Amino acid sequence: MRYHLLYGLIMDLPGLLGVLLILKYRKQLISTIGIRKKGTKFSILIGSILLLSVSVHFVINNGSIEQLIYKTLFYIIFVGFYEELIFRGFLWPRLVVGLGKVLGTIISGIFFGAMHIPMDIVYNNKTFYDTVVLGNTSSIDIGGGVIVALIFIYIYTRNNNILLPSFVHGILDML
Repeated sequence: MRYHLLYGLIMDLPGLLGVLLILKYRKQLISTIGIRKKGTKFSILIGSILLLSVSVHFVINNGSIEQLIYKTLFYIIFVGFYEELIFRGFLWPRLVVGLGKVLGTIISGIFFGAMHIPMDIVYNNKTFYDTVVLGNTSSIDIGGGVIVALIFIYIYTRNNNILLPSFVHGILDML
């Protein structure tokens, strides 16, 4: 379990540092990627309620609090927060400014779905050649990415705080 947390940190750190360097270079505030005080209490409250309901279900079915803590850390921080920060906090608003709301949202969703293709390779025992070169990937990866991106964008735009979509994303991935 600790290996996966370390792996998550190693995988996420370059992207986070890249975003922070771009913000610094452009003299933009961290609030431009959805990290802001406004909406934080609400996001934590709703996220905690969702997490509590999933936790009760998880402990009843699996009985392992240690596994619950691990999954919470991994999926909410290293998956949910990281992906939401990159795709909804950083990429989506910039694509919308450059390409318009509809096209920016679709392209952001396509990138989000495409980023999940390696999981299709790993979990479905596909080869890189079959998946990437021949395009033998699940349409759910790309199309689902656009649909899920719309849901997370909707949640994000309700209070312009990246925490609530991060909680929802991480909790959905925990299931």
